Parts: sequence; C-alpha cells; structure tokens
Amino acid sequence: MDEVTHDTLCTAKVVSCLAADVGCDYQCVRHLPSQHTTTCNILPLRIILLKQQDMEKELKESKARIQQLEATVLILQQAHNKASQADRLNHIQDGLANALENNSISSLTLQKSPSIQHSEFEALAEALHTNTSLKYLELRDIGATSLAAALCTNSTLRRLYLQLNQIGDQGAQALAGALCINTTLLILDLQGNQIGDGGAQPLIEPLCKANSSLRVLNVGNNKIGNAGKRALRSVQGKCVIDLRAF
Repeated sequence: MDEVTHDTLCTAKVVSCLAADVGCDYQCVRHLPSQHTTTCNILPLRIILLKQQDMEKELKESKARIQQLEATVLILQQAHNKASQADRLNHIQDGLANALENNSISSLTLQKSPSIQHSEFEALAEALHTNTSLKYLELRDIGATSLAAALCTNSTLRRLYLQLNQIGDQGAQALAGALCINTTLLILDLQGNQIGDGGAQPLIEPLCKANSSLRVLNVGNNKIGNAGKRALRSVQGKCVIDLRAF
C-alpha cells in the first residue's frame, strides 16, 4: 500500500476539525466516534469566516495598491513642481538678462543657487557689456571672473561687490586688467576670494597708473601676505584699501 492510500484509510491518523482553517483547534483519531462536527461552534460560521478572511486580504492588497498610487502621485507632483520651478527660474533669469540688455534695472543682487548655471551667468555678464542703467551689482558665491571683460566696456556701474566668489589670483589679475580701462567704478569689494600676493600686487598697477575713479578697494578675508599688503598700502592716498579681518 502506498503512503497516500495508507494516509487516507488509516483509522489511527489524527485529524483536525473541518473548521481548523478558521480557528478551531479540536483534533481526534479518525477511528474514534466524534460528535464534534455537530457541536462545533465555529464550523457553522466557517463560510462566513472564510469570506471575511478573503475580504481582509483584498482590503490589505487594496491598501497596498493605494499606497503605491499615492507614492507615484507624490513623485509625479515633485517632478512637476521641480519642472515648474525650473521654468519659473529660467523665466526669471531670461528676464534679468533682458532687463540688463534693455537698461531697465539699476540694482541687482544674486546669490549662489542650484538653479543658476555657469552658462546662465555668462549670459548676464555678456549683457553688462552694453548695459547703461545698472549702478549696483552684488554677486555672492557664484564665480564671477567673467565680469572682467564686461568692466572693460561698461560705463555706468559704480559699485561692484564680489564676496566669496573664489576669484583667486588669476581672477584678481583679470579684474586688474579691466581697471586699467574702466573709468567709472567707485567701489570694488573682493572679500573672501582666496586672493594672495599674486593677485594683490597686480591690483595696484591700475591704481598707480591709469585708473583715477576707484575710491574703495576691499580685499579683506583673503590670503594676502606682507608683500601684498605693503604694495596695496602704497596706494592708500589714491584709494581706500580695506585689508581688515585677515
């Protein structure tokens, strides 16, 4: 006799109540007479309980699907908001460039933002070549070395603040070259730009020779050594040199 047949016919096999799948824990051997099926309180409710279990399972699955849908909607909303924000920022940046080109603003302040890309800043710098309205410009932590070329042709900018732009010696040298040509800038703030003696010393060249308009040069919080400080202080009579907070 095979195992399956024996398992089916064996009178000594322990069997469970038909309602075991919904919580009845009654068990007995198969050959013993039992009135349990007529007295079991759970068996008559078995169909209802099974339907309830199915409904609970479906409800759980539905909740899981709803959570997935909510997560998908959230991701789509975030993507939409990000795209909308990017569109607004691009519109604002285009508007700034247009305003500079159309000479409709006199003051502008920009700080570092993930939305401002280098190419977009280049467009703003390019617009300064022909701008005749902007008098005050402040750029923080953006990287503004390309402004040197604009200063060579711009004739209206009076105050230029370039704090924390990591200009370094090379950028300072470029700005020094622009000062040899520019005749309108009154204040140049270069605080916190990693400028050393290699950038500080070239800055005195235009002040000693060509430039007679610059009144204040702020080079505090840089890496200028004693040689650079001495060179800058030598032109104190022509321009106020601020070397504080080293």
